Amino acid sequence: MKVTRIYVIIVLGIVFLQQGCFKDKIDEERLLTDEMKSQNPYHKQDKLYFESNNAKEYILDVSFRTNEIFEYQNGNYATNYLVELEKTSINSLDTSQQCGFWLEMVGYDRPPRLTLYFDPPSKVGMTAYFDLPLNKDRPEFVDSVYINEKWHYGVYVEENAKVDSNAYRLYYSTELGIIKIDFSDDSTWELKKIEWAE
Repeated sequence: MKVTRIYVIIVLGIVFLQQGCFKDKIDEERLLTDEMKSQNPYHKQDKLYFESNNAKEYILDVSFRTNEIFEYQNGNYATNYLVELEKTSINSLDTSQQCGFWLEMVGYDRPPRLTLYFDPPSKVGMTAYFDLPLNKDRPEFVDSVYINEKWHYGVYVEENAKVDSNAYRLYYSTELGIIKIDFSDDSTWELKKIEWAE
């Protein structure tokens, strides 16, 4: 009986020791910095007004912006990481024209990444990827672009292959978010205005 207690104590000691070592391997550098999070300008209930080059208006609403931190295990390795994930969903207010944007900032990639997915009505969408933090040394940085009769500065442009009538080029500003989308059929959406909730 005494020997069994000693074995139990030894086994429990080894388990607690391993758990202590396991926690020491958490890499907090996979959290998003304040600079990175500030590069997403959207807040819940912001309203975005886009106009296409055929004069059709699309009104979208930021339905949520959430932030969570969770433990992520890297493959088969015993190393766990604290990872931060920030998600933003922007959806059409017109139920007959379902469309929207999905933004995700996540720290498990090195470097952390901003992913933007655009789902237009009746066309093929696109996904754009940008390494964080966004800065002017990135190859996708454009000093200035003229959109909707206004100059925009510090813009990031992602371009995919032109196929059918898909969205293939997306313009993103850390000040205003998505400011333009080009489609391969030569149609465009341009940001007309934003009604900020805050």
